[in-house]
Amino acid sequence: MLSSRAGEVAIVAQGIDDDAVDGQDRDESLDYVDGLLYRQAKPPGWATRDSPYVDVIFELVLYARRRRLIAVHCSSAIQESLLNWLDGEPAPPLRLVPPGILNGTFLRGRTRSLWLHGTHPHRSTKADTKSISGTDLGDALNPFEDSTYAMKAARSTVPDGGPFKAITGVVGITLRKGLVWISATDSYSTFKRVVLEALDLVEATIAAHGGLDRPYPLLAAETDDLLSVQSAYEVSVIGAGDLVGPDADPDVVAAAELLERAILDVRPGSAGADFVMDVGLNGSVAGAVQCTVKKVRRKVLLTFGWAPGPTSPDVVRQVVDALQKRDLVTVHYLSGHSIHDGALYRSVIPTAPFRRWQFEDFDGFDVTCEKPPGSHADIHRLVGSVGDTSLFGWVVRTYHEGWLTCDDGPGEVADFVHLADDGTLSLIHVKAAKTDHPARKVSASAYEIVQGQATKNVQFLDTDPLLSSGDPAVPH
Repeated sequence: MLSSRAGEVAIVAQGIDDDAVDGQDRDESLDYVDGLLYRQAKPPGWATRDSPYVDVIFELVLYARRRRLIAVHCSSAIQESLLNWLDGEPAPPLRLVPPGILNGTFLRGRTRSLWLHGTHPHRSTKADTKSISGTDLGDALNPFEDSTYAMKAARSTVPDGGPFKAITGVVGITLRKGLVWISATDSYSTFKRVVLEALDLVEATIAAHGGLDRPYPLLAAETDDLLSVQSAYEVSVIGAGDLVGPDADPDVVAAAELLERAILDVRPGSAGADFVMDVGLNGSVAGAVQCTVKKVRRKVLLTFGWAPGPTSPDVVRQVVDALQKRDLVTVHYLSGHSIHDGALYRSVIPTAPFRRWQFEDFDGFDVTCEKPPGSHADIHRLVGSVGDTSLFGWVVRTYHEGWLTCDDGPGEVADFVHLADDGTLSLIHVKAAKTDHPARKVSASAYEIVQGQATKNVQFLDTDPLLSSGDPAVPH
């Protein structure tokens, strides 16, 4: 019996009474199968220190080998221990199957679910993580919204008529952990056939060089090129709330809580992937920390150490200890890279050229004036009136046929909504220029604002909401 932070653990059964060839030819069976059953007793998460209650669970561990490949079925806690061993020193004689091989082996059908993590800095306008599902998500990804997300896991349908026989329905993979998962099997013999088929398919993909590094080209790509990484500018922290669970290490959770309230200010001007940042707690800087970045086998490792001259060594030591606990931080670089969970990612922002530019004549209108002055009621009353030379007035003059309504104000769909006589529905966004000089150029900031408004509100052109919105509003 073993005792640990997770409670008391005892092995209650070991070995499998199993015919190695299972009634099949040796070439069509697993080479070796073994396993054990263990019991774990630990206090429930809600229990107090002196509570008499204990949770008792039984976990099964199975190990199977097929030539050079090994599969292990175990609990998430043992999975983490195995991953730490594979990444540790000295290097073990085994390694995880690369993510590209898993992609090429199992993502052959329609993608039904995707779990994505952001490689962009924390911001209120964009989620840190996304979980989406659908009939075929390869067609559902948006180049502008999703290009800063990387794939963490995926679930795909098993195509008919292919090499899959024992594996049916849907199959999922978790890339950085080397996991393959399906629905529960109905018997041990079925489980063995599934494992045998999975190992054979992986082996065939390796032999055929059939790996697929980027099954979804719109997403951020994992890369090994540390030489192209330049100029760290921000370090963001995984929230302690994202680590809560029955298998969460309390020391790691405590480290995440400390980092959430810590100062982590990257100093500008760093060259390459390494960087220095000022650190502290409770709103004051206590010293500096040097971060060294290097690739060790499959992982990109962040090693934190003291920089000279800390003003509060005890505080710096706390922050450094928390940073070293696990992959709790994401580092963002001006070169478009980020380091997250031991991997280096490069966001590739796709280009989408506008090929239908139309240049209009604004003679007689003030391009630096967006709308008439006054309250919302005044604006709606004055737009298009005699003497209105604002850009809102230009819209009224230009879109004088059909139905036009001004929706300017909080919660607007657009500045104007226009329904032409031929049934074309348009959302019109207006932004004033900062100057009316004839040689002025396009303002990138103004364009970004208008484009962001258009992207956010294009949902209002969806057919179903339009049909179910009731009686149309009376245009102004």
